[in-house]
Amino acid sequence: KAVASLRFWVYRRPDNGFTRGIRLRQTSYATLAFLSFATVFFAILPWPQQRYLRERFRFGSPPLSVRCAMIISALTPLTIALAGKVNVITWMTGIGYEKLNIYHRSSPRTLLLMVHDVPHLIAPVQDGGWSMLNKLYTNQARELSGTPLYFTTFGLAFFSIPYIRARFYEVFKYVHIFLGVAYIGMFWWHIYGEYMSPCYIYATVAVLVFPNIVRVLHRHQNIRSWSNLGGFPTSLTHLHGHTTRVVIHVPKAMRWKPGQHIFLRIPSISLLGNHPFAIANVPSTKEQGNTNEMVFLVRRQKGFTKRLLQAEGTELQKPSPLSTLRTIIDGPYSTHHRPLHKIFDTVLCIAGGSGISACLPRILDLTQHLANQKKDQVFATRRIHLIWIIRDSKWISWAERELSTAMHNIREHPSPNKVLFTIDIYVTRTASLAESAA
Repeated sequence: KAVASLRFWVYRRPDNGFTRGIRLRQTSYATLAFLSFATVFFAILPWPQQRYLRERFRFGSPPLSVRCAMIISALTPLTIALAGKVNVITWMTGIGYEKLNIYHRSSPRTLLLMVHDVPHLIAPVQDGGWSMLNKLYTNQARELSGTPLYFTTFGLAFFSIPYIRARFYEVFKYVHIFLGVAYIGMFWWHIYGEYMSPCYIYATVAVLVFPNIVRVLHRHQNIRSWSNLGGFPTSLTHLHGHTTRVVIHVPKAMRWKPGQHIFLRIPSISLLGNHPFAIANVPSTKEQGNTNEMVFLVRRQKGFTKRLLQAEGTELQKPSPLSTLRTIIDGPYSTHHRPLHKIFDTVLCIAGGSGISACLPRILDLTQHLANQKKDQVFATRRIHLIWIIRDSKWISWAERELSTAMHNIREHPSPNKVLFTIDIYVTRTASLAESAA
């Protein structure tokens, strides 16, 4: 009960008008409390130690500014390490980048609270007036390199505000990359040659370059021919409810797990767009064939998903030709998950509409393990229950193939009577039901 009570408060998310407005509804109370504590801690850390300013600025940098500089230098490699899809922290902990990203976005705001620049502006003015401060800029002192570095950090923090990031994501993406590279360059320019500075510079460059090399290798590990550099064969099937079924034929050696997602780029539809989608199936365990089907259910929204639905050469319920469409994939990515079939006796999956994409791979993975269970293996799962809420009965076609495969897997179980697979589908807005109600 104590653990359950703790989880009840720790995992809860603030769902009100304010948090919805600033896009913090998906952040738990525990995460918000930790980030608040860390921000306050680093903000007050330089202050207890005296002194703040020297008697004369020409005697050296203000002590308060130096302490802030050391904190900023130490936090910079961590900020960069939390940024990439492939990073050291994910490799060490198994926590996916999508859960670490909020810590990455909070770091620049913490850096801005450091008053590193304020003593550098006050001290020379007190010592020699505004003319001395102007002289520092004229002589290209560290104040000159520090000023654009500060505004770059401010730009990174400003464009990372959840509302701005969500409202203007395409702009944010390119501006963020540009400012991120500019920050590292100006960071190097500003602190190179200072005490212990090379250590932080080299660490920052290492955590930036090495994960990106690993990401490139990870991204191209399944390429089997030069033709794959342009993407893998892809077919589109337009389904009811403004939904597109995307099937990518990837090499047999490519594997993925339930809950993982892929970044898709279809050059013929969106040349530079790179969009994340949850994988709606699992790799086949059958030996025949040289490819696996990777399935996505894409609901029309704006931008790329709208253009995908309007792609030429595709009719309702009719797949597009494989030869005309190719997709470049980046992934898969996700947080590590424990094997459900070894832990839980009952697995309940609840989905609404296109959220079935998150449940299908779990169900397929569970039933696949049960179908391949050997006599000496002991699995905990004895019941699988899916609750799917949809607006129209025609939407069942989205997952008809995968659910049929799951039921077939259950029948393949050595003792099918010992495993119960239940599917409850609730239709809320079917036209015929609306007419009868009227």
